[in-house]
Amino acid sequence: NRNRNTKVVNIFDHAVVGRYIRVFPQSWYGFPSMRMGALICEKPCKQGLLDYQLLDDLQSQTMGPELQPVGGMNPFNLDYGYRVYHNRGLMLNSLGCVDEDGAYTVMIKVRFDFVGGWRRILNSRGWGDNGLYLRNGLLTLNPRDVQQCAEYIYPRRFYKIGMTRTAKHQVSLYINGYRCTMGYPNNNDGFALNPTDISFFKDESHHEYTNAWVKRIR
Repeated sequence: NRNRNTKVVNIFDHAVVGRYIRVFPQSWYGFPSMRMGALICEKPCKQGLLDYQLLDDLQSQTMGPELQPVGGMNPFNLDYGYRVYHNRGLMLNSLGCVDEDGAYTVMIKVRFDFVGGWRRILNSRGWGDNGLYLRNGLLTLNPRDVQQCAEYIYPRRFYKIGMTRTAKHQVSLYINGYRCTMGYPNNNDGFALNPTDISFFKDESHHEYTNAWVKRIR
């Protein structure tokens, strides 16, 4: 900052696991002096479940790690949830909350601003450009080893979107509780999650970003 009172917030692009924090002041006026805080979470999630009800914070209702905003915190709305836009999505380090056998269930309650083109929803380290997408209004995986869902998703309506993976690599997609497709993808180890690096609505290329309101992630 440039004065004695303004708070500066710096968010890492990825969650960092560490034991100590060391601060190296780069410049100062007169003499170095500062106050610092760190956002940490040491409470384990309950029963391997994370549940983010995005009304006014990014904390899980079942303890465990917080979601981390990309590019700074975005607005909340009590009726619509948390705002994501122009690659300012969310990151998660869920180490200790994902089954070691690779099975998982992800449910997202979301309202898209627009549905044309490719809109990334879920990604994880090692997937590259692959992941869960909305493509021209249809829920799909990229690459399309599994048939895309046939139900059209309209903009400015809330939907409950789900993705599950079993220990035997069976992946299923859901819309509002209905399983719309399933299969056994060959890519990315059957879309196994890297628990230290999971992203929602984040696209590093900035071409497949998603503008949406997100009400819940679990």
